[in-house]
Amino acid sequence: MFRISKHYVLFYTIVFLLLLARCSFVSRDKASNPEFVTLKGNNFYINKKLYYPLILNYLTSIQIDKNGELYVRPSKAYSLNKQNHYTTKKSCLNQFRADMQMIKDMGFNAVRLVGFGETVIQDNYIYIYSSLGANADTSLVLNQKNKQKYFLAIEEALNILNGLDLHAIILLKALPESSILTQHLISTLKYFQKNSTILAWDFFNEPLYFDLKERDKKEVFQLVNLWKRLMHTYAPNHLFTIGLTGTREVFEWDPNLLAVDFISIHPYEFQKTEVQNEIYWYGKYCKKPWIVGETGLPADNDSVPYVDQKEFAKKTLQWAYDCGASGFSWWQYKDVSWNHFQSDFLGLLSKNGISQNSKGDTIQGIPKPASLVFKNFNSLKQKSKVILPPSFYNYSKHTQYRITGKMVDRKSKKPIEGGIFLAWNQYYSNSYHTFTKSDGSFELFGDFQFYHWIASAPNYSKVRNDFDWGRKKSVQFKIPTINLGTINIDLIN
Repeated sequence: MFRISKHYVLFYTIVFLLLLARCSFVSRDKASNPEFVTLKGNNFYINKKLYYPLILNYLTSIQIDKNGELYVRPSKAYSLNKQNHYTTKKSCLNQFRADMQMIKDMGFNAVRLVGFGETVIQDNYIYIYSSLGANADTSLVLNQKNKQKYFLAIEEALNILNGLDLHAIILLKALPESSILTQHLISTLKYFQKNSTILAWDFFNEPLYFDLKERDKKEVFQLVNLWKRLMHTYAPNHLFTIGLTGTREVFEWDPNLLAVDFISIHPYEFQKTEVQNEIYWYGKYCKKPWIVGETGLPADNDSVPYVDQKEFAKKTLQWAYDCGASGFSWWQYKDVSWNHFQSDFLGLLSKNGISQNSKGDTIQGIPKPASLVFKNFNSLKQKSKVILPPSFYNYSKHTQYRITGKMVDRKSKKPIEGGIFLAWNQYYSNSYHTFTKSDGSFELFGDFQFYHWIASAPNYSKVRNDFDWGRKKSVQFKIPTINLGTINIDLIN
């Protein structure tokens, strides 16, 4: 086992005392609660029946009325303008219910609820972002009185899902060093521990982007183990996940070292075939159950035709299934206006136009053709054979600069397959990465000169350094090349 660093002694002591003081002694036997979603091997089950989660990400927020009552509402990002009429409890919940019915109609059996679970800490108080009236946004302190209202609001939303036979993954915001937030997590998990609508709690969204501290793998191992113990104590019937951006998380948030029930990955098509290659890597080298927790291709039917989005959804869903994904999630329900094409048009509904769900409820937005992919998907069909993608070792297809080397186990000297080598430009503003082959060798190509690099592999330590083009550069195949030789990394056990 890892030795806990001095930096964490006080933090772990506080949390241990919280666990002792508030332990609920609920049963940890998930098999005795068949109505909950369970996980056996790589498969989810409900009431012992195989369950393949098809999940749609949905943005929410908390609305406050003039009497101080709280309730869940669809995000304002889904409305055409800020003069949104969803401000009363009835209008907010009716629209939330209508959207959930539309999601059910499109073939999904679960939602990932994003927004209302993501708290912030300021001056030793916990706040939740919320809406006051039609236009005003505010921060609501979660004192004891407001927290009870907050939990009741979430419970009402979950009751709507339950009535539609939908399950929920709820995104939280767990900050590793905050004992105040840990106490809030305990009260949240404890309050909802008997709610079988909850499939899983997602404790951290994309550490690569949102964990501002650089950590080694041992630190991450310790804090995720802590979160797992909280789950065992206060939410023994719920599952636990963390959302990773993709393969680049291996340098700190190594998927094989995280004590989660399953991994959620978020691959996006920043480079052509990137999603296909990321999913292939997880299918071959991730030793834990995993789902695609977010993915998507933006389409406005102008610069990107809707048919391209539909084809991407069809191929990616099937590819993930064939590669061993235990579930699949699309980002997101509806288009938004965040002034960035990559994020604005990822929805399965357009933002303009009017449609109806199967119950006759009015929906702002029209389903895109990609929504049909999920309704027609059969999760019981036989999987197709998976072969190595042709661009797996160089999907950027650049040829201007080249780095070579070999990654081996320091102790055994055996080559490491599936390791990741990444290099940046001078200012760390751009990077490319590649994977090691069965003999441990790798080739990284780029369209700019590399200055810094990092190397690691699942279950292994990381090593990083800088390039010295003046001393080590050669020219091979007319490409400026640096051969780093053998990179030794240590197995973590």
